[in-house]
This record gives sequence, structure tokens and C-alpha cells, in this order.
Amino acid sequence: MMTVALTLANAVTPRPGIERCIEDESREKIQKLMVDGLDEALKNHTRKMYEIWVQDETDQPKRAVEGMRSGIRAYVRARRAALHWMPPACKGDTP
Repeated sequence: MMTVALTLANAVTPRPGIERCIEDESREKIQKLMVDGLDEALKNHTRKMYEIWVQDETDQPKRAVEGMRSGIRAYVRARRAALHWMPPACKGDTP
């Protein structure tokens, strides 16, 4: 989950000197794909926390709760970054 969040944060961080445009339709599609991917990653993370709990009851549910909190924090930050991603519009598109 953390890898997804870091990768997304890196992808949406503007780079000096790199000005590529994206049509509005493509931007919306890419944002939807990013959010859908994050949703799936959180589902997978939840499954993983449950599987760990079932396999090793040591300090449970505390460990599972901590793992879920970490995953949710990463999900919220990554989702916010995806929804605020705003690459330059191409000529003819609305900003």
C-alpha cells in the first residue's frame, strides 16, 4: 500500500521543465484509473491484515488495527493527490 502511495505521489509531483499537456477527457480517465487502483489496493491490504491475524494471533487485534490505520492513511493521502492531479491542459481544452 505504501509503495502505491509513494509511486502515485511521485507521478503527480510536477517536475521543473517538464510541461506535457493532457486532454480533459484523458485526465479524467487517468484519475479514475488511479482512484480505482487505490480502492483495489486498500481492499488487498485489508485482506492481508486479516490473513496475518488468522495466521498469528499474537497481539491481535492491536497489530491488525495499526496495520489498517497505516493503510488508510496512505490511501487517503494518495487519493487526495490523485484527485488534485491537474496536468496542463492542451490547446483547445478548458483549463
